[in-house]
Amino acid sequence: MSTATYPDIFKELKDEVRAAGLLERIPVRGSIEMILTMLSMVLFYTIVVNWQAMELGAFSAFFLGIFLTIIFTRAVFISHDILHTQYFKNKTLSFKLSYPFSAFILSNSSSW
Repeated sequence: MSTATYPDIFKELKDEVRAAGLLERIPVRGSIEMILTMLSMVLFYTIVVNWQAMELGAFSAFFLGIFLTIIFTRAVFISHDILHTQYFKNKTLSFKLSYPFSAFILSNSSSW
């Protein structure tokens, strides 16, 4: 039985990805995503607290659940990108910014 050998083209692939600009940090987009996610969570909790006063039905609860699912999913991706320093070059800043998304929203440890 012979074992096929594959060429090691990782360096070429990484150079191509870097040349396409896919490894550039994006602090503006990251900041906007973080702010919008936090504002969305505030909106969600405001609606939940005032649920009885607004007399929202089960149909509205379904859409609120979908909204919350989208927000939690975005928070997971934001936390992942922050911890891999894809938004900011400073690792200390990135680790501190990951706390609201990892610990408070997702109930997950940033060190995990």
